[in-house]
Amino acid sequence: SNLIEGVASGATAESVIKAHVLTYADLVPGKVYRNVPVCAHLEGGAILVEFGMGIRGLISVHHLFDQAGTSEFCAKMIKTKYAIDAKVDVRVLSSDPVSKRCFLTAKKSLVQASDVIADYSDCKVGKKATGFISKIDDRGIFVTFFNKIYGRVTARSMALELGIDDHKENYKVGDVVQCRIANMKKVRRGQKRGRVVEDSDSEEGDEDELDERHNYFW
Repeated sequence: SNLIEGVASGATAESVIKAHVLTYADLVPGKVYRNVPVCAHLEGGAILVEFGMGIRGLISVHHLFDQAGTSEFCAKMIKTKYAIDAKVDVRVLSSDPVSKRCFLTAKKSLVQASDVIADYSDCKVGKKATGFISKIDDRGIFVTFFNKIYGRVTARSMALELGIDDHKENYKVGDVVQCRIANMKKVRRGQKRGRVVEDSDSEEGDEDELDERHNYFW
């Protein structure tokens, strides 16, 4: 659009009309986009999809399938279900218009989830939400929702509430879990943290280190 003259410009090209979005800023964390074509296979098993107008999103290997399989099975499925030009349903995990990076999930359990947290304002004590395990350490597991909002389930709470003695043996990065927010505590300007407790088990989190600039629970 031309703001100086007050004239809006448009386009009638088929590629523009059929595009899911026109810019990275149009991608909404937590939103489902259907029938998005696969455009590239990356080394290591990750997939690129094309929203149109050059806007692409990355599906990491952790976010292709609900259930982990053998490397042979995954390779076979990637060649069939995620063949070039195949249409897939995806949900936006996070998007950064500045760096022009978008991360997606194609896990059916996350794409179809109705209990979604995509903004810190969605977080209320007692609220249930589906997320995925993005990090595991000696203290417990980190559960990430959408828009890089995440929380922690402590090893102690899992031992007391679920009878899990070794969470590192029971869980792996990429597992989908349903959680309930146990508490939230403000610790610094613009941030809060709280604790989430796991409700039940289901199957990205591809983040080895969680960025403390983003909202989280404790």
